[in-house]
Amino acid sequence: MDNFEQAKMQFLEGIALLEGREFEAAESRFKRSLELLPGRASTLTNLATTQIVLGKFREARSNAEMALSIDSKSLEGWLSLGLVELQEFRYREAVQAFKKALCVNRQSLAGWKGQANAHDAMGDSAEALQCYEEVLQLDPREFEALSNAGAILNDLKRFEEALEYHERAFQLNPLHAQTLSNQGVALQGLGRLEEALSAHERALTSDPRSAEAWFNKGLVHQELRQLESALQAYSATIGITPDYADAWACKGSVLHQLGRLEEALQANLQSLALNPGSAESWSNKGLTLHELGRLDEALGDYTKALALKPDFPEVYSHQGLLLLDLRKPQDALQACDRALALKPDYAEAWNNRGLALKTLKRVDEALESFDRALALKPGFAEAHSNRGLALQAQGDLDAAIASYERAIAARPDFAEANWNQALALLLKGEWARGWALYEWGFKARKRGGGHKQMLAPDWDGETLHGSLLVLPEQGVGDEIFYSGMLNDLKGCADAITVAVDPRLLPLYQRSFDHVTVVSSRELEKLPPHNAQVYMASLGQYFRKDGNALKAVHTPYLNASKDRVQALRRQIGGEGKIICGLSWVSKNQEVGEDKSLRLADLKPLLELPGMVFVDLQYGDTSAERAALLAATGIEVIRIPEIDNFNDIDGLAALMEACDVVVTVSNTTAHLAGALGRPLLVMLPEAFGLVWYWHTGRADSPWYPQARLFRQTTPGQWSSVIEDVTKQLQELNS
Repeated sequence: MDNFEQAKMQFLEGIALLEGREFEAAESRFKRSLELLPGRASTLTNLATTQIVLGKFREARSNAEMALSIDSKSLEGWLSLGLVELQEFRYREAVQAFKKALCVNRQSLAGWKGQANAHDAMGDSAEALQCYEEVLQLDPREFEALSNAGAILNDLKRFEEALEYHERAFQLNPLHAQTLSNQGVALQGLGRLEEALSAHERALTSDPRSAEAWFNKGLVHQELRQLESALQAYSATIGITPDYADAWACKGSVLHQLGRLEEALQANLQSLALNPGSAESWSNKGLTLHELGRLDEALGDYTKALALKPDFPEVYSHQGLLLLDLRKPQDALQACDRALALKPDYAEAWNNRGLALKTLKRVDEALESFDRALALKPGFAEAHSNRGLALQAQGDLDAAIASYERAIAARPDFAEANWNQALALLLKGEWARGWALYEWGFKARKRGGGHKQMLAPDWDGETLHGSLLVLPEQGVGDEIFYSGMLNDLKGCADAITVAVDPRLLPLYQRSFDHVTVVSSRELEKLPPHNAQVYMASLGQYFRKDGNALKAVHTPYLNASKDRVQALRRQIGGEGKIICGLSWVSKNQEVGEDKSLRLADLKPLLELPGMVFVDLQYGDTSAERAALLAATGIEVIRIPEIDNFNDIDGLAALMEACDVVVTVSNTTAHLAGALGRPLLVMLPEAFGLVWYWHTGRADSPWYPQARLFRQTTPGQWSSVIEDVTKQLQELNS
């Protein structure tokens, strides 16, 4: 047998082995054929094809190029070269090779598929789609082309068209996991979420280890707000493919939504370790840090996200919220406007813009922004709730409550809306509904330091044959206010322990002899109790209607008589009225709206026959010195009493006063609880706390108090004038 016949035999055996997927044996036959008969283009191209499968790309390229040097119109040569270029990520070169193949034979399925794959890899979606269409013109049942074209259309958000391709591919292979998962992506894009979930579940039945199907299933669960299921799906994705950066990012997002912020941060960091160039992951990390209160770090992450992706409207919108928390509302407004310039139909940015405008007290414009958000997204719970806040700032309480109700209807588990409605109902005097919703304060992170401690089962309001633990509220002012209900607990339990801020211990131990008063810092050291109740939660049992409020009695706190007498002597001013003053609230959110300057009180400070005493916590020395220099009026500061830390001393100082004039702050509550004559200066809308109610000059909580309200937001002059007149009457 001559060389030609031997070479032919080796070649045919190689073809058979290639078709049988015995690639190493096939390679050996093709090489032997070339030894016997060098320079055969067809043998070189088949050898190249075999070597591509074996991952021997350098050798495959050499053989393909040698084949083309022999026959420049070798279809298989150009196809092999194109495949090598694809495998080596030289996509533009691959496109050129496949184009040459198609010049040889325009009906080449492999040529069109190769060119489509190269365009797809480069992100040339339109070119890739056109090539897949050419494939399908030649063979309408070409499964890979249908599947890949559908995936591209998913990426382009052309979901109706994508679904058609997926369904055609499904008819050809109903068990193909990737096709089922891609079908689910299209259905999700069309808002058909339950059908999408079913498609992903069928994909996982076909291939339980499809990371893509688990990931896409997680996306649907997340959109359905089935957060625990979403978390499980993303965790399954990572279990299969630990370096799946997007799954780590989405897991972090879900953990954030679940309030598991430290875990969310770790997932964000893992996502960035895998893909540090992801603007989305920097944005997610910024969101988590924002929620953790690490505001400057969060701002830095948003800056990094925008450096990577300057046209990222979501980050500008998030940045707007962050800037609001940094007390930069004008900058926040600009950030939201930048988001909307990039994405005018972005409902979330319209909502955040409304918040910025509300903070700037441009309430009418804020309402317009909330309305724009709701026009784009009618079920947008956050926008309904924020719109309620704006309406409440305008004094339209009924409309505000209706907005909160729409927010809750859209999302019943929306803690912030339930909390806002609770405060509005209590402000209006709808006690039963208000107190019931007030319990949402824990989930809204407005009570209990952001979470509810469970040291014992919740008390149900019935007489308890055992021990009851009363837990504190946030802030000394609230603890003083709600402690007005501690006397109602008499006889409700065999033993009662009340935990309070350590600064209140001596005052409360003196005032409540039916309870054991302990420091809130010692909670973990307490013995077990049979039940617990937070102090404000007593309202649902003891202040549930107007009749219960009529039974409110003050004083319920008792200052040290010895300290009172000593302070009265120290202040002096025999024959004069002693007036205690406080003019600032340090509340981080609304303190500015509730506060004024000491100099603003000049009309009442000029009243004859009065001595003025500084009850304000914090350093007031500069304001008092400036007042003295400008007017000759002295406001006395008792140096041995720290008005912030020595609450018992402050109580004695108030008891030594004949009258207390204050803004809405801890001083107002302490003076009210002591039963002192009390004149409270209140804002008109912004900063008005629910327990001062509206449209009344008296307080159901502090019967001896008189309330003086702004008639125009931010304007204190008329309030000070009315307080001055009241003091004149007291002095007459």
